[in-house]
Amino acid sequence: MKRRREDDPRRILVIRLSAMGDVLLVTPLIRMLKNRFPRTEIDFLVKQHFEPLLRYNRHLHRVLTLSPERGFSGFWGILRRIREEEYDRVVDVQVNIRSTLFRFLSGVRERVRCKTNRWKRFLLVRLKLDVYGRGKPIPLRYLDSVSQWGVVDDGLGLELEVEEEVERSLSLDLKRRGMKRGERIVALAPGAGRATKRWLAEGFAEVGCYFGRKGNRVVLVGGEGDQEVCGEVARRMDPPPWDFAGELSLQETAALLSKSEILVSNDTGVMHVGSALGKPVVAIFGPTTHHLGFVPFRTSSIVVEKTLSCRPCSYHGTDKCPKGHFRCMKEIRSMDVIRAVEELLRKE
Repeated sequence: MKRRREDDPRRILVIRLSAMGDVLLVTPLIRMLKNRFPRTEIDFLVKQHFEPLLRYNRHLHRVLTLSPERGFSGFWGILRRIREEEYDRVVDVQVNIRSTLFRFLSGVRERVRCKTNRWKRFLLVRLKLDVYGRGKPIPLRYLDSVSQWGVVDDGLGLELEVEEEVERSLSLDLKRRGMKRGERIVALAPGAGRATKRWLAEGFAEVGCYFGRKGNRVVLVGGEGDQEVCGEVARRMDPPPWDFAGELSLQETAALLSKSEILVSNDTGVMHVGSALGKPVVAIFGPTTHHLGFVPFRTSSIVVEKTLSCRPCSYHGTDKCPKGHFRCMKEIRSMDVIRAVEELLRKE
């Protein structure tokens, strides 16, 4: 058995409270820390809703959960637990008010935080001055924050483990719905947290119709907030898709995507779920660009986008197009996406 060196930390806490895609983007960092410190216990602090994304991560010792609905008492309860655990090091990946408070009040001497590149983002989004150069994907920016500890890139991608019982249950559900042996699943994720990050519903419907008529089983995935847009896509489709929006847990969504041949998604958390499962991903980008670091990470992928002088216009998307024309999404045609899907399927 490999023994821990005396100068290695006993315990490390990684903090990333939300959201779905952002939590998954930390999984390479967890693995790389464990590679560097194999005898060190690594814990992770996350909001309770996103705990299923890390529940079966083999590199973690424990997942601590914050319940936002408990308010101040929940915050102090978690802080007391952090102080009791006596961590040797803390890595703050979130770098917001709450994570900063956890970091500084933890009682841990060796604390690091990830660089947010706020000034680079400001220059790019507001003044269209690109000082990113080639730019780095977010997981590699996280790695930079712990490079002084000798943590190195292992060349692998995101990670997400699906529980076997969830996978079996999902398989039975698909069979009850009429899934045929050997039938290929094409998954569409038309939703997103902000309106400008959503490609047009008619575009998704046209893509779904095209692959549905070619004998594929088209499914729609998303959370409760995506039910309206997924419903609109479903109403426009013939043959109709199986609409799972708002019906599946995070683990069940991952199980469904693990059975899919390919995922077509907006720039949203579901896109990173597909990446973490090693699935081919066609990602549709409107107000955001690769400079910000959120493109599919180390999986077979194609980003469909239009080159416009007004892009990127925001960091996380907005409720309305700042210019009023929404060209970044309206100019993406269904055939642009269909060709990208067919190209990835040929490679697979």
